[in-house]
Amino acid sequence: MSDNKASFVSISLVLLIYIIMNADQIAKVLDKSNADSPFAVIFSYGFIWSILTGISASFYFLVVAFMKKLSPKKIELATRRETLIPVTEIQSKDPNFQPDLFLKNVGKLAEKLNYAWTQNKMGMVRNLVSAGIHNRFNIQLKLMDMQGIQNLMQDWFLDSVTFAAVESDEVYQTTHVEIHAWARDVNVNKNLPESQKLELLQSTPQTDYYEIWSFVRKIGAITKKEGGLLSGNCPNCGASIEGLGELNQCKHCKSIINSGDYDWVLAEITQKIEWSAQSHGSDILKEAREKNPSVNRQVIEDRASYLFWRWIEARSLGKKEVLKRDASENFLKQFSSKKEFIENPAVGSVDLVNISENNGKFFVSVKILWSAAFQKDAEPLHRRNLFTLSLPINVERKGGLSSNSCESCGAPLPESDALNCEYCGAEVPTQVNDWILEGISKAN
Repeated sequence: MSDNKASFVSISLVLLIYIIMNADQIAKVLDKSNADSPFAVIFSYGFIWSILTGISASFYFLVVAFMKKLSPKKIELATRRETLIPVTEIQSKDPNFQPDLFLKNVGKLAEKLNYAWTQNKMGMVRNLVSAGIHNRFNIQLKLMDMQGIQNLMQDWFLDSVTFAAVESDEVYQTTHVEIHAWARDVNVNKNLPESQKLELLQSTPQTDYYEIWSFVRKIGAITKKEGGLLSGNCPNCGASIEGLGELNQCKHCKSIINSGDYDWVLAEITQKIEWSAQSHGSDILKEAREKNPSVNRQVIEDRASYLFWRWIEARSLGKKEVLKRDASENFLKQFSSKKEFIENPAVGSVDLVNISENNGKFFVSVKILWSAAFQKDAEPLHRRNLFTLSLPINVERKGGLSSNSCESCGAPLPESDALNCEYCGAEVPTQVNDWILEGISKAN
């Protein structure tokens, strides 16, 4: 029996017991002429019980409907922004940093990112997030479309936005923010009539989720008083960046907007259950950074995230060409072009675990925890993989967190084998001057 039905029966039984225990008082209001007739008395009691039960039932279902209307959307009017950890480390280097304003802007970004996802228009937020984040969502949407799936969301809102941790190394500062949000969220067949999609969406319960969003910025960057990247302005010169679309270079100062050199950039989204604040990558990179200042944990993890999603795309399409610019010849030779079914891939965490040197190159190992279903409507299986990336020791990569971008205009590199940028016409290398994919193996 459902909880609603059980509650209704319980209320009815309580009312019936009340009527029986107060029969004398109730009888006084009955017609005395009918008191000698047992059928009249039974009918009168039954009539009164029916009326009271009907009133109680109406009141009960009215309360249930009212509470359903309020919960959990009643929280929507007061998103909590809390500073539960000291942010003095940030403020000591950046006196303009305002914690509450930063969290407010994170909330605005969350709203923009959610809207861009539901509208399948990730170009709207390309300037505000790293290359890894941008490509993650783009490829997820592409795979869902290939499989005839559409994600629907409704009644989305933030419950709280909270500082979780702050980390620093010699190059970047990272601010981790906990996001707690609610939404109705369901995947449907994209070919269903709109009325059926809406019905499925509205019948889906509104549930909550927790994520850790990691924002990265170079040491020495100062918050602009007039507002920076999260406020819709160039983080370097302060000019408006509205309307740039897929372009990623300020029209005024020509700086790459989402590099992390000037302002906070969303560089990683981790499931809270998989996340822990740790700086294990800083110490192991110290010696490598002395030889190449561009070697950095946040950049490597963002690059590995981007390569992971490219790998998933290549497997789903059965096309190694997807990885041609970003992988070594040896990796491409071993890559199977067999098309695979991969449904609902999701990343739990991306962590740098090791670095070494060999034949004039750095080699890093990045552990990626992820899950996906490999048959239609099957349960997701959890996977642990080590991604091995390489970079020549004497190559200083440019662009910070804006990898996979044209060095001339900051636009996305062509997905085909084209040798020129689709936006500015500049020559595009056949292999990027960046960390490239050397191998993938199972991790412990």
